[in-house]
Amino acid sequence: MLRLPKSVDYGVLILLTLFEAEPDTPLSAQQIAETCGLPHQQVAKLLKILQRRDIVSSTRGPRGGYALKEDAGNLNLAQIHELIEGPLTVTECMNPEDCQCRALSSCRLRPYMEAVDRALQQALAGITLAAISESRPVFAGWSLAV
Repeated sequence: MLRLPKSVDYGVLILLTLFEAEPDTPLSAQQIAETCGLPHQQVAKLLKILQRRDIVSSTRGPRGGYALKEDAGNLNLAQIHELIEGPLTVTECMNPEDCQCRALSSCRLRPYMEAVDRALQQALAGITLAAISESRPVFAGWSLAV
């Protein structure tokens, strides 16, 4: 089954929380964890990764915390996956640097997997943080109008 790693899922929730936060109001890792309903330790780990990737800034001190850098609303799910886990590929051979397959030169499946890979990349690239934020549930019953 093809699925996004939890780290990417959690990363999207963290970035979405920061995107929807009040401007110029950094959030602590604890506040983000509570808002997202995620374990603090995983949130802190992902925030460090996002900070190293220059997507999130941090400020120390009593009024410190984490904030998104400018234009992060344009981040899409494919970019977020790459920031956290590296490039998203359907099979190992889609990333030639990682491919260990002995049948690569004669593989009849590869052209089809390339098409699936492209379709997946396009689908994820079309979903931005801003788009997710705009479609958030309005009712307590969590009904989405997507």
